[in-house]
Amino acid sequence: MFLTKISSTFYKTINQKIHPQESEEKGNNNSSIKDCLICCSNVCDSVLVPCGHGGICNDCSIKLLESGKDCHICRSSIEKVLKINSKENVVINTTVVENEIS
Repeated sequence: MFLTKISSTFYKTINQKIHPQESEEKGNNNSSIKDCLICCSNVCDSVLVPCGHGGICNDCSIKLLESGKDCHICRSSIEKVLKINSKENVVINTTVVENEIS
């Protein structure tokens, strides 16, 4: 799975790899958020699914997912977290928390 960067906090999944500079040109956004919007100390390396919002680190995104909280930007439900290599726009790891049925 590959991602294209639409803005500094929004990614979209694509089927083929494109070069990072092409991705940023398509987004027409030269600004880039490098530090996590939640903890302000780690590098942004995660994308929330299905909404596609990023701008947060893997640690904070996993905490949101495990606690059942919603996206920090649009408040939609989080199904899984994609850990990404932001320079290459590729997915490194996927985390899913299974819902427990009582």
